[in-house]
Amino acid sequence: MKFIYTTVLCFLCYISFGQNLDPVAWTLSVEPTEESSIYNVIATASIDEDWVIYSRETEADGPIPTSYSFADSEAFELVEDYIESKEPHTAYSELFELNVSKFDTEVSLIQKVKLLGSTADIHASVVFMTCSGDRCLPPKEVMLQTKI
Repeated sequence: MKFIYTTVLCFLCYISFGQNLDPVAWTLSVEPTEESSIYNVIATASIDEDWVIYSRETEADGPIPTSYSFADSEAFELVEDYIESKEPHTAYSELFELNVSKFDTEVSLIQKVKLLGSTADIHASVVFMTCSGDRCLPPKEVMLQTKI
């Protein structure tokens, strides 16, 4: 009986370690611009080797596009739409059977905001999908926050 409990416990530990795969780490920072009261709110993804995330511009039948959004606030307003810090790599994907635009290693999503008061709490959300070789993880939402 002790053997069965030990085997089940080992199996449960194995399953739990397999589900902790997290190949993308996100940080949120703020940088002032040359314009008065305008700041760049920058969400930066650090992507593990052999993993990718996808651009905001993807085909309808392709991977989930990365999106960057903010909680409503009376302390700031969004200026224009966010941009990606670099051009994605576009190549044919056997996994999706079409051309996909993706990032590896690192990418930043940059949103300009106009500060309406003296300070602001920034609550941002990034939704993304990550893949490696022939497997993908389910889309994930990451909540980030910072202050100006």
